[in-house]
Amino acid sequence: LLDPKGNNSSEVLMTAAASLASVATKDCKLLAPVISGLLSVICNLLGQVSSGPTKVAVEDLLGACLGIKAGAEDAFAYFNTLEVDAAVKKQVSLSLLKKVGARSA
Repeated sequence: LLDPKGNNSSEVLMTAAASLASVATKDCKLLAPVISGLLSVICNLLGQVSSGPTKVAVEDLLGACLGIKAGAEDAFAYFNTLEVDAAVKKQVSLSLLKKVGARSA
């Protein structure tokens, strides 16, 4: 789904991320049935995208899924209650959530 020209951009991913983020921003608990799998996909994407608008959109989606509107600390506390893969735990940090929270403030 990423642009094969290597510019780390994808309109499809950005649109999908924005749509999911819109739902998650209203009530992140709506994603509870699929949150573990969704976080796994998000973290996989973050590992493939080094910069650019797609990375920002995916990071913002991550924050929305974890309830960033309540604050980075609360989002991280919620994340720590989830059963997720070790790879996901490695990628999600309080500093990442603070960065996302500052962008959405």
